[in-house]
Amino acid sequence: MGLFRDVAEGFANGFMSATVDSLRAGLPQGQSSMGPYLVERFCRELGWPVDERQGDAILLHFKDPVVGVRKIAITCGDKLMSLRVWSASTMIARQIPGEIMGYLLLRNWELALSAWHVFDAGNGNAAFALASNMLMAGMDAPVFKYACETMVKEANAFDVKMKAAGLL
Repeated sequence: MGLFRDVAEGFANGFMSATVDSLRAGLPQGQSSMGPYLVERFCRELGWPVDERQGDAILLHFKDPVVGVRKIAITCGDKLMSLRVWSASTMIARQIPGEIMGYLLLRNWELALSAWHVFDAGNGNAAFALASNMLMAGMDAPVFKYACETMVKEANAFDVKMKAAGLL
């Protein structure tokens, strides 16, 4: 059994390596990830346009009643897909109310696919972004759709709360 198993594993590993090398041979020079092509394929399957490209990022636009257009940025590495969506709210970093930080920490505990981040927006201001890093292996268009739509809804819900509090 050991010899057969070793031969079968060797064949499978060689086949997979040759397949990956073959796929990568068709990539534009300097690009090592199939991720952008995967995102484009998911978008085609879902009937979504690729609205923008900024460097390595693909940006999708979603209609949003608070900000008009909510953008989600997608970048890909060899194995991970990163999704980012931003709140429209910014404020002086030293004046972020504890209630906002508590709310974001609670949401991070409740969210399954993403987490809120507070980051330096320059000039002493802080901004808010929702981020997710997902394995590309096994991902399909319905999972991609769920992740994007869930993150856009979450960012909208945060901005609605910020607007109601007079902070947007």
